[in-house]
Amino acid sequence: MEGSTATETCQAMPARANHQHCPGASPRRQRGHIAKYARAVMLALTPWLCCLPTSAFAKTTPNAVMQIAPAAPSAFGTRLTFYAILSSPTQGGPVPTGTINFAYRDASNTNYDLCSPLTIDTNYTVQSCQAQIGAYPPAGADRIILIYSGDANYDGDATGALAQEDYVVTYQTPTIALDPPAPVYVGQYAALYLVIGNATQTQGHFGASIGGDNGTCNITVPGAICSAARRGSPERSRSTPASTAMPITVSLHLPQSAR
Repeated sequence: MEGSTATETCQAMPARANHQHCPGASPRRQRGHIAKYARAVMLALTPWLCCLPTSAFAKTTPNAVMQIAPAAPSAFGTRLTFYAILSSPTQGGPVPTGTINFAYRDASNTNYDLCSPLTIDTNYTVQSCQAQIGAYPPAGADRIILIYSGDANYDGDATGALAQEDYVVTYQTPTIALDPPAPVYVGQYAALYLVIGNATQTQGHFGASIGGDNGTCNITVPGAICSAARRGSPERSRSTPASTAMPITVSLHLPQSAR
């Protein structure tokens, strides 16, 4: 009974500062013991924590689709309209921002802008622009590319890696016409005209001769009708019999955009 009373008394008494405690009971932790233990663990891990790799979010490339209207082929001088859709390559990713442009990229990888840089309007899925007047790809198979400035999330590109199309441009076909149409009667005024189909040709030379009356015309203004030779003044007509055929000779030089 005395042993039992001693055991009950020991369990009822709290452990003192001298660490005396009941047999089998865990020693009581002093204040600050856990904090010291945590610091010791951190110090032990420091050599390893310093060398753990850090993660960084790298830019990526947006998805891009490009379309050109009208569909190829088109004649030189046709103002093209370009359409593009840029989107995130991941579901729910950020919408691409920045600017886009469209360009003709020649064999030496030089870009010739066809539009002015267009700021992406995130309110619309499709971005579009029409080629500037005078900005026409040359006749032939032309590489048209999409240029993107990039933003905080996406890489830019000016090489055509995002989107490109081999677009075929055909030569213009000029028209040479006699006004009025043959036959031209004695005493009648006649002229020879050159008309460029798309009214965009600004370089070239047109020469003609009607019955010995020579004339030349330099093409310098888009859409201008070029009159190269005239025949039919009253003085010349009186000396020309009605049955005489007047030879017409034409010389024409145009750059590769027309023929």
